[in-house]
Amino acid sequence: VLLPNKKWYIQIKVKGSIQHTSISHGKSILASGRFFVDTQGKMTHILGFSGHYQPTNIQMVNMLGVLLKEGFDINSLYVTYLKDPITKDEITIPPGKVLHWYYHQKKMLE
Repeated sequence: VLLPNKKWYIQIKVKGSIQHTSISHGKSILASGRFFVDTQGKMTHILGFSGHYQPTNIQMVNMLGVLLKEGFDINSLYVTYLKDPITKDEITIPPGKVLHWYYHQKKMLE
């Protein structure tokens, strides 16, 4: 979960554990989803799927923007988000194309 104050709350998914609505006390969040790390602890894939919260490209842009500002190489990631929350169509951007996608989406949202 990424809160509006840019604080991250990360936990291993355990059924029945604290949910992002509890973390934010029911207030707005910038983004929520899942990520995967390799055996070396390096983040490899971000997925914008979080149960009932269905992030779109807007929330993914928010999350990637914060990672970028923190110096993270977002271009090394796979990024998957929902193109359409109703149809559940998803899009995956492969490593090497994420930075271009991010700047294109950011420009479209301005």
